[in-house]
Amino acid sequence: GNRCCNYVIQYLTSEEGKVLSSSEIQMFFKCVKSGIEHPKSSLGCYAMTPGNYSKFSGFFDKIISDYYSEIKYITNWNTGNANYNVSKIGGQDKISMCVRVGRDLIGFNLPGQMSKEECTKFELKLLPAFDQLTQKYGGNIHLLISNLATA
Repeated sequence: GNRCCNYVIQYLTSEEGKVLSSSEIQMFFKCVKSGIEHPKSSLGCYAMTPGNYSKFSGFFDKIISDYYSEIKYITNWNTGNANYNVSKIGGQDKISMCVRVGRDLIGFNLPGQMSKEECTKFELKLLPAFDQLTQKYGGNIHLLISNLATA
């Protein structure tokens, strides 16, 4: 099974897991539901709120440690003197880019716990940043909530 399935029983029978209230167990189930339903997935669990990482730390710490012990993840945003201009990529009339945001934006749940209303508020909060991107680079912003009025 996936990492989620490997650690669920161990966590629920741990000292931390044994003292969870029924509402906390319901939230924990939301975090692990995907892994239970899809045992072939690599990770299989997703925090619903930023607080889940601390509330269920005995579970998430093991999952994250296990996951990163197998891969070497290196991020380096330093481009040196390179000037990356996507308009110079040949053969493309239009270029599409997905901006992934909101892993831990204060005041919002993580995507798995967001309602449509909260997602709309989230997108409205991000519009000023997206406006800066379009002013600098051009293009259009297409929001996830299709009926959101941006005017």
